[in-house]
This record gives sequence, C-alpha cells and structure tokens, in this order.
Amino acid sequence: MFEVSVEKAPTIQLPDLIDSVINGEEVIFTQNNLPIAKLVAVRLRKPAPAVWQRERIVRNGGRF
Repeated sequence: MFEVSVEKAPTIQLPDLIDSVINGEEVIFTQNNLPIAKLVAVRLRKPAPAVWQRERIVRNGGRF
C-alpha cells in the first residue's frame, strides 16, 4: 500500500497507478494527510450456478 497526496496526483501517470494495483498494491489518495479514496484491483469471482444447475446438483447428490 502506498499513499498519493491529491496535490501530487496530477504529476503521477494513471497507467503507473493501475500497474501497481494490478500487481497487488493498494493506492490511498490523501488530502491534508487524511485518506479520502482508495484504488484497488477488482476481484473477479466465479459466478454462482444458475438455479436449474443448483437443483440438478442437489438431485444428483452433488454431482453434475
């Protein structure tokens, strides 16, 4: 995690911040030394099975 002050933010390139986030960093934006925003990577989740698939799983004893 690293901090970027709002005053210095215009001098930092957005692609550099995005690369940091992709590599697991969190970027905290501060104003007057107080955190005001956070840039983090989106965590992609595996979608839940559709209703018909869940019913099929239950009927088949947990097997597809």
